[in-house]
Amino acid sequence: MADNTSLTNDRQEPENIPFLVQQLRTTEDNAILKQTAKLLGALGAGNSDAINALIHLVRTTPDEPTRWVGIQSLGEIGTNNNEAIQTLIEQLSIAREPTRKIAAKNLVKIAVGNQEAITALSNLEKSTSDDITRGAIAYVLGRIGKGYRHAVQALIDAIYRSEYDYTHKVSIDNLGRLEDSSQDTIKALIHAVHKAENHQTRFLALSILERIAIGNAEAVQQLTAMLESGQLDERSDYSIAMTLAKLDANAIIKLAEYSQNKHLCQVVAESLGYVDVGNAGAIKALINLLHRSQNEAILLIPAISSLEKIAVGNPDAIGTLMEMLPYRQSWDCAAIIRGLSRIGGDRPDVLNALIDLACTSQDLEECRAVAEVFGEMTVTNSQVVNALIYLLRTYDDFNLRYFATESLKVLDISNECKVEAIVAVLPTLKNSERYWDIVKVLGEIGVGNSLAIAAISNILQDCQDEAYHYLVSNLLKKMASN
Repeated sequence: MADNTSLTNDRQEPENIPFLVQQLRTTEDNAILKQTAKLLGALGAGNSDAINALIHLVRTTPDEPTRWVGIQSLGEIGTNNNEAIQTLIEQLSIAREPTRKIAAKNLVKIAVGNQEAITALSNLEKSTSDDITRGAIAYVLGRIGKGYRHAVQALIDAIYRSEYDYTHKVSIDNLGRLEDSSQDTIKALIHAVHKAENHQTRFLALSILERIAIGNAEAVQQLTAMLESGQLDERSDYSIAMTLAKLDANAIIKLAEYSQNKHLCQVVAESLGYVDVGNAGAIKALINLLHRSQNEAILLIPAISSLEKIAVGNPDAIGTLMEMLPYRQSWDCAAIIRGLSRIGGDRPDVLNALIDLACTSQDLEECRAVAEVFGEMTVTNSQVVNALIYLLRTYDDFNLRYFATESLKVLDISNECKVEAIVAVLPTLKNSERYWDIVKVLGEIGVGNSLAIAAISNILQDCQDEAYHYLVSNLLKKMASN
């Protein structure tokens, strides 16, 4: 047996290669073979003897871990060597799956743009009936075959021929890597959307279509037909509709206009949020769906959500929601309130309508929503503070008081105004769940304010709870130190 130390002696690296090649061809010790193959992968770049020795090892060794090291070393030094490439391609069809995966990853290192490799892999895809081999071929071609029609066609064939979802998915993913936008590729991806066994694979094909098929009439027609068929699951319907909105906004707008299917209209309403901001046709379609929501409540929330994305500041959208506000009992009042604040949050008339609602509504959900959105709006005034204080006084509700407190903290008006309002309401909130949160807000906004400091001082004197005493004491120190 050869001495392992002789593999890494002090001779210069090129002088080691003949010895390593000889060692690789003569020893039968797998440990030495692996060490030798690894060294050749580090030292033998461009050396034909080293490459040939590694090829011999890969083809002849019965020991699989030893073969893995040989394959990996060929991946380091065998770039564009056709015999090395062919050796790894052989492993894709004859070896066990772990070896195939290693061969595929190393082929990617040495065969990028190699015409012979691409042709050989394409031919192998045509002749094999094995889905594992087909998946390995797809993995390699997607990474070495960009710009080569043979690679594209092989992956298209794999999509049509693959029998297992994993191979189908790998073929789709790697076809997307080639960035081919031919009609054949688009047809194959549409086929994949229809054939896919799970949503993840279908979503992958749709995401590629979004990149390569914008405005493509056949893609739009086929996806529209799938959506209208009602044969797919709900999740897939949403994904297809969103892709359709990105490919051709007019197609999804037409569906919104003429479809009487409630589920389809719900899907369409949500997908309209993915068209270009300000799209007049989409906004009009969403407003029409809002009117329909009086009888079909499931349309309200997706329609408002999409308007929030594409119609901020749009007077027609704002006007429609304002018209709906007095009749909110029939719909989801919170959605209308949030939609108004997000679409028309910079308009004084919207602010005034919400202030009025806060002071007159008897509905807890409405008041929670108003308390929340006051902190999001870009226009504000002292009346908002009064409305929030009114809500704090009126409702002993944990969530409402949380929203009101958070909104008070961020309102863009003077801290003096907020301090006066909070100090006035604090005694009435002493037994509420949110009392100490409101005290904390007062401490944060009342730094250097004598009224706030006096109020916090009184709270500290009356506090019997050790933990809250510590909290209030620290607040007071920060307030007085500035």
